[in-house]
Amino acid sequence: MTIRKKIHEAAEKVPYIGDILTTEISTKGLLSLGLASYLSLVPASVEGVDMSHELMFGKDIKVSDFKASGGLGSKMGYFFRSTSTVGEEGPADTLSLVDLSYSLGGGLDLVLETQFPSFADTHSRLGFQYFGEHKDLATYVLATQTLGKGPETALLLDLEYAMPIGDKRLSIGLESLTEFTGSSCDFDEHKYRVGISKDGTTFGIGRIVQGEFSEEKPTYETVLFVEKEF
Repeated sequence: MTIRKKIHEAAEKVPYIGDILTTEISTKGLLSLGLASYLSLVPASVEGVDMSHELMFGKDIKVSDFKASGGLGSKMGYFFRSTSTVGEEGPADTLSLVDLSYSLGGGLDLVLETQFPSFADTHSRLGFQYFGEHKDLATYVLATQTLGKGPETALLLDLEYAMPIGDKRLSIGLESLTEFTGSSCDFDEHKYRVGISKDGTTFGIGRIVQGEFSEEKPTYETVLFVEKEF
């Protein structure tokens, strides 16, 4: 049995990962898969790791999104994310990344990000992130630029409104990613979510819009989603 096959079979047994991550494992994705599997099996309360895993199911698209974050002392932190997307044509495209951040105060951090895409070369980005909360609205903004020639700028905006309803919570969210080269928009994706949360689990309905600014014909996909925080 090959190492690739052993990793594939082991990944299928990891809680909350399932078949979406294991639809196709590329060589570049092995590191990301191993880290995601390890973090999934480590109790967050023991290691001080905040983790979540979200699955989105639509007619033509399925998405698996795993996140883990924690602190590295009083000023530094880390963030790991691995997102796998399965479309009509398959196999899965996986984008994994690792962020190292340094707090500048007031919710602003300096960020060094390294991305490990299954469909492109590994590359690093440098930029800033901001966290803010106002009553029931949480805001996250990340702006990074690739290092080296031909810099590409990426802007990520994440808004979440959470309103308590008894022992549950109404959650309304927007996650918007836009990438530019110079003044040209190369890629954009926007995820809208409305759901009900209880005890760390959120169920709801969402909408994924791709190419609204970068393509002549944008794509729209209605999805059901479930997210578990642990």
